[in-house]
Amino acid sequence: MEMKLSTEDYDEIADRLFERIATRLPPTIGLVGQRNRKRLNLKQAAEYLNISDTTLYRWRETKPKLKRLEHLDGANSYFLSDELDDYLEQSN
Repeated sequence: MEMKLSTEDYDEIADRLFERIATRLPPTIGLVGQRNRKRLNLKQAAEYLNISDTTLYRWRETKPKLKRLEHLDGANSYFLSDELDDYLEQSN
């Protein structure tokens, strides 16, 4: 049985694969054409945002847009620095 995929289907598959690969790279490695992307644990993300750990924990519960940026890798939570940069730009 042969399946025919549209260009949109191929684009969606490529986008999903790119995101999966990009989030699995070591923290300091980026892909060509990608902004500097660092994987930050919760403590590092708080430092990056210049807030306390407690504030970040509270913001995760009270700011839905920030909560959506949180990624899970098994039992570990992390944020990506470029997504935090975008969040800060949109918040101002």
